[in-house]
Amino acid sequence: DVDVISLSDEVQALDWPPNVTVRSLRQAELLRTLYRSSTVVALPLRPNRHASGCTVAIEALSAGVPVVATDVGGIDEYLQGSASGRLVRAGDADEFTHAIASRVYDYVPEDTALPRRRGLSEHDYIARLVAITHAVLTHTPVPEFVQEFTAMTTVDDHEQVA
Repeated sequence: DVDVISLSDEVQALDWPPNVTVRSLRQAELLRTLYRSSTVVALPLRPNRHASGCTVAIEALSAGVPVVATDVGGIDEYLQGSASGRLVRAGDADEFTHAIASRVYDYVPEDTALPRRRGLSEHDYIARLVAITHAVLTHTPVPEFVQEFTAMTTVDDHEQVA
């Protein structure tokens, strides 16, 4: 069985096989339940100029679920250090399918602490936003640590560094 979670009207309108359920979920608890029951999360991304799919990748890794994503740029840094994250060339449906199958058959749960160690937690995002806002309001350069994939300790510690 396959669950497709998408808010896209185009995805909703496609003619899916009977073993596919298409849902558009916005509720956090329902999403957490789906991650906990998933064997792999597939992110078939289109080429773009932003980090498309990064939120889903972080959520999946935090839930211990392996991720297969199209390598369209921007998402590679989020999967770096992941034992079960896999990037596949854009446009190669056979490789994408094989990568999903290999994650299903050779299931190894992801280290759920990886996103936190890499500075991808909610706290880290808030600490970075505070540091950027502080720099803007005080007309000072944005601190270098804001761009690093490392865990933020506390906002106060980093404000002192800035």
